[in-house]
Amino acid sequence: MKQGPVYQFAIEDIPALAEFWNMVKTLSFIPAEFDMQSYIKHISQPALVKTSDEIERHPTAECIANELALTERSIKKPKKVQRPLSLYQKKNGVVKLGPGMDRQQRMKMTNLLSEFFSEKVLESGNYLYPPGGFKEWHTNMVSVPGWRMYIVNKSEQGRSFFRYVDPETLELKTSWDVAGTINIFELRQDLDFWHAVKSVDAYRWSKGFVIPDNWQRTLGA
Repeated sequence: MKQGPVYQFAIEDIPALAEFWNMVKTLSFIPAEFDMQSYIKHISQPALVKTSDEIERHPTAECIANELALTERSIKKPKKVQRPLSLYQKKNGVVKLGPGMDRQQRMKMTNLLSEFFSEKVLESGNYLYPPGGFKEWHTNMVSVPGWRMYIVNKSEQGRSFFRYVDPETLELKTSWDVAGTINIFELRQDLDFWHAVKSVDAYRWSKGFVIPDNWQRTLGA
């Protein structure tokens, strides 16, 4: 286990989550409507190429200003979720699989985690990063504070990573993905946590959850 600010666990070391992990793998597929050529065209837009390149170094002053502006806009006028969800995200290379996908399986998955932690768990994300995919530097400042858990699955071939800035030391840290890795980190209003995701040449799936504050008692962290 790797400790804070990002706590990491190998799910295969947690027998109680075996059924949960099998469900994650079942839901790790490429949508039928996904077309790699159109996706490459999408992420090849100059603005997206620039955003992807920025992940190779610390967040720029422009990144920080944009994040602050986004937070201010969200406070003044909360963003409405558009239905149906677009497969591609305008400002990044995330394929958002959407809340309507395999609803019964996803509800069961969330219930399994709630039973594991003995408290209510909420789903917070369901994403695919194809080769070249990325999520830009961000802090989730507009999100509800608390602990987030992401379970990562990836294709056997290829590389992808989770990158963050240690909020205490400001050191840039990179965690290369291994299928079955659990990443847990805290979102706080008093301390920005800059993080990003990039797939070099793999298919990477991540499923996020809001977990209870006492999760460390369950996992022994």
